Parts: sequence; C-alpha cells; structure tokens
Amino acid sequence: MSIFANNTWNEPFLPWVQSANDRRFLRILLISVVVFSIFGSIIPFLPTPEPVKRDLKTVSPRLAELIMEKRKQPPPP
Repeated sequence: MSIFANNTWNEPFLPWVQSANDRRFLRILLISVVVFSIFGSIIPFLPTPEPVKRDLKTVSPRLAELIMEKRKQPPPP
C-alpha cells in the first residue's frame, strides 16, 4: 500500500501555481542561457590563426583542365 500512498499525480493542478518542477526548470534554463551567452560573447574575441596563402606555381594538368573547362549551357526548352 505504501507504493500507492506516495503518488504525485493526484496533486491539484492550477495553471497559476508554480510547482517545484517549474522552478527547477526555470533555474536550469536561466543558468544555461547565462553560460551559453557568456561563451557566445567570448568566442568571437578569441584569436584565430591567419590562413596560409600558398603560391601555386605548378598545377597538375588534370586540375588545370578542370579549372579551364567551361560548362555546357543546357539547351533552351
């Protein structure tokens, strides 16, 4: 009988009453929004490495052919 005596689904529910679950959810939501806002505002200011620009003096013939190849225009309908 002790299993059925400790049920929580028979508690009266009114939409304007905050339960413990609602308070817990709002607290977790607030903490996560604050944490992710802090990370989101810090990340853009972190230094990033400059991209390495390599001078391509030799290009393989296959790559050159692919670059120079023009696409065929589809026939008009």
